[in-house]
Parts: sequence; structure tokens; C-alpha cells
Amino acid sequence: FNFPLRLPFGADNIKIMIPTDAGFLSSKYLKKTEHIFVNNINFQVLEKALKHKDKIYGVGLDSSELGHPPSKFKKLFKKAAENNFIAVAHAGEEGPPEYIWEALNLLKVKRIDHGVQCLHDDKLVQKLKDEQIPLTVCPLSNIKLRVFDDIKQHNLKKMLDKKIMVLLLLKLIVSNNIYTVNYEALHVYLLSSVNIL
Repeated sequence: FNFPLRLPFGADNIKIMIPTDAGFLSSKYLKKTEHIFVNNINFQVLEKALKHKDKIYGVGLDSSELGHPPSKFKKLFKKAAENNFIAVAHAGEEGPPEYIWEALNLLKVKRIDHGVQCLHDDKLVQKLKDEQIPLTVCPLSNIKLRVFDDIKQHNLKKMLDKKIMVLLLLKLIVSNNIYTVNYEALHVYLLSSVNIL
């Protein structure tokens, strides 16, 4: 399943989520860097996606956050919402807590990817907790992007202690054994009293 549309080389992305028996297949199609692409390429792809609405569950903002606040994509996500796409967004990994607020209030997302900067805003923490808005947290990504220097500094345990709904995402980054390494590192440094499996 693909769209008959060519994208510029090196595009950062907005995801289109396609439901499968095993969960969601995430296909990256929408450019997210310059204003011209937000208004042209992304809307073209969204129009193509509408033709396959029976196969597509939602859209999501991802890739580098710095310099790309969610507000930049408000019109695109409004159109997606008008067509009953569920929205998710990377926010608050590299970007500030304000990006999480924008994703929630302007893009109307149902899930925040990463969101580790939420702990810098008590009002945001309370909203996430009260409304049980899930955050998908990927400690290895956070470390790779230098959000935290190492696993011992990660704030996942603090997020759990504040009763924020956290979905732990263990990405395959280095090798097939990385899941075991991730789990062991998290268990030893962060979750000694929490059973996550």
C-alpha cells in the first residue's frame, strides 16, 4: 500500500498509521521542515490518504522537534481531524513542555510520543495524570539525542511515580539483543520496584 506521490529527499516526517492484525504499521510520508512543504506536500499526501481512509487510522507528527513546534502543523491536523483521523505527535523530547501543550491543544492529539520534558511543568503533569493521556517513552532514543546523558539520569521513574500513563517503547537501535539490554538497564537503574513485563 503506498501513495503515488514522490517526496523530496531527506524529508522529516509525519506518520500515517495503518492498522494491522499485529498493531499499527507506520508509514512515513509527510514532510515536516519548511512552511512550503507543510502547506503543499503534506496536504497533498493527506488528500491521497483520504482515498484510503478505510486502511488508515491516524496521522502523527515525528522527527526533530527543535525549530518545529506543533503549532506549525495546526491547519494540517485540523483537516486530518475533520476527516476523523486520530492524531499523535512527538512533543517534549527535545522541545520544551510548551510543545506538549501545543500538541494537545492545537493538534488535538490522543497520545504524546516521548514527552519527557513534561516534568518541568506541574500543570501539564496534572493534566496528563488526570486525563490519562499516554506518553510513549523511549529511553534509548532520549539518550541517543542527548536529552539525557545516560540511563541513570532518565526521568522515567519520576514520571511513573507521578502516576503519568507511560507506554515504554524499546526501539531496535543497535542489534537484535537491544531489547534485553534495554530492559536490563531500565530494570537496574529505573524500575527496581516495578515489574514492566
